[in-house]
Amino acid sequence: ADVNFQNDSGKTSLMLTSYAGKLEVVKELIYHGAKIDYQDKGGSTALHWAMDGGNVELIEYLVEKGADVNKKDYNGWTPLLRLGAVTGNERVCKTILDLGSNVNVRDKDGKTALMIAVVNGHQGMVQCLLDKNADITVKNEFGKTAYEMAQSMEKSKVLRTLEEYME
Repeated sequence: ADVNFQNDSGKTSLMLTSYAGKLEVVKELIYHGAKIDYQDKGGSTALHWAMDGGNVELIEYLVEKGADVNKKDYNGWTPLLRLGAVTGNERVCKTILDLGSNVNVRDKDGKTALMIAVVNGHQGMVQCLLDKNADITVKNEFGKTAYEMAQSMEKSKVLRTLEEYME
């Protein structure tokens, strides 16, 4: 079997098992030649998919084996930006930042992970990003900061977190 076979959406077995959080299967696939840097039709890699799965040990293993923590998909999203849009898992956030992810990276629209986490109401991730020195003064393409976005979307818990940080 071709360990790097891509299905109709471009996903490989490594991407699918990374999403499912199956570390032992991921190790076996890599041992048999699975390519870590393959991208699906959206530009996502196994590490992007691993962010959804939330298995910290698996994420660390992929990075140890050469996965790029700052690789952008075709929408300009790194694994960190994707995390803000999907699960907002605080533990995964801390892990990927500790592994070298750029806390202030921006997508094609100028949004940072902080902004994306704010919009999605991921308070734990917002706190994690602030703890790792996310720049709260950055403005998106419409001239809005993460704080202004939280205000306009009435995200009260996130607003309190941002206000405590600003004090």
